[in-house]
Amino acid sequence: ILFGAAGTMGDNFPLAKAAALSFLKAGHLENEYFLVEFNDKPEVVEDYTHDLSKLENHVQSLHGKLNDGDYDAMYLALEKLRNAANPRKVLLVFTSGGDMKGSHNAARVRDLARQLDVQIYGITQPDIDVHGNLARTTDGFEVIESVGGEVLVPNSGPDFLNTGRRIAVALRNQYILGYRSTNPSHDGKYRSLEVKLAVTGAPELTVHTRNGYYAKSPEGQIAPR
Repeated sequence: ILFGAAGTMGDNFPLAKAAALSFLKAGHLENEYFLVEFNDKPEVVEDYTHDLSKLENHVQSLHGKLNDGDYDAMYLALEKLRNAANPRKVLLVFTSGGDMKGSHNAARVRDLARQLDVQIYGITQPDIDVHGNLARTTDGFEVIESVGGEVLVPNSGPDFLNTGRRIAVALRNQYILGYRSTNPSHDGKYRSLEVKLAVTGAPELTVHTRNGYYAKSPEGQIAPR
């Protein structure tokens, strides 16, 4: 869990913390969690643990004085997931929706998430432009969606709480689809994928999938881009 939410979240900050707690309480008992906080620099404030009380104490003590969403914080959290014990890896990012910045850029964060097969969920406050439309002011959203994740924008207190629970429940009920590539080359290159639904007589459905993957090289390494 990454709290990159700035003080600009204002009254929504306690709701974001409540959403994080609802996410934890609805998770699987065998899940492991860690918590990254960003102030002047990103820091792992709680290492991998099954003990939800430790995480709850840290989340509740956050004060909403964090800077805008930062790619360095996302990169640190992704690197932390490199050593995850469980095969499925998920990063939950709380952000105020401000401009992303840092020594790492969007491409580096996206590539690392692809390499590590990490699914990212972003929870942000509504950002309304002068025309009353929802503004998307950062390409951090595109990074999240490119690795099969989803950006969620709660617009009320109950919606924040439901968002945390919704993500936890979704993670426990997802199907994993796989396929065998017809390309036998182990070249370490990035290969694009597109998943489409072919259904009739059903409500409109939305697919959240990765848009590609890195093939392994003979040495098991990812080819540089």
